[in-house]
Amino acid sequence: MFPNKPSFIWTPSFMLKFIFGDMAHELLLEGQHVHPKRLLELKFKFKHRDIESALRHLYSL
Repeated sequence: MFPNKPSFIWTPSFMLKFIFGDMAHELLLEGQHVHPKRLLELKFKFKHRDIESALRHLYSL
């Protein structure tokens, strides 16, 4: 929804890795890439193709 938006406090990545360990890279620095694999296999039809369009629709009501 907010690609490449910086946080309000800059924190060096080595500090996050020191505090959170391996988890820092996936959760805080890189992010998670989640796909609805099973729903896609079952040919489920989504009303919105991504979270941004779903939120735009939701907040336009």
